[in-house]
Amino acid sequence: MMFLTREQMPINGAAPYPMLPFMGTLHGALGGEISDFLQGTESAEQALADVEAAYTAAAKEKGFLK
Repeated sequence: MMFLTREQMPINGAAPYPMLPFMGTLHGALGGEISDFLQGTESAEQALADVEAAYTAAAKEKGFLK
């Protein structure tokens, strides 16, 4: 986890949410798996299960998860 010094923090003093690089991996999984749901050929539950599986595989490959 990265911590910022007072000088590195934005003007309001709030530290940024630690989302990088995880959100890029999530966006990739979501973008790759959501099309069948949007086309009406897959349920929301199945689409989310597919997104979860794709994210888990990518996160393990990148060393974010064991």
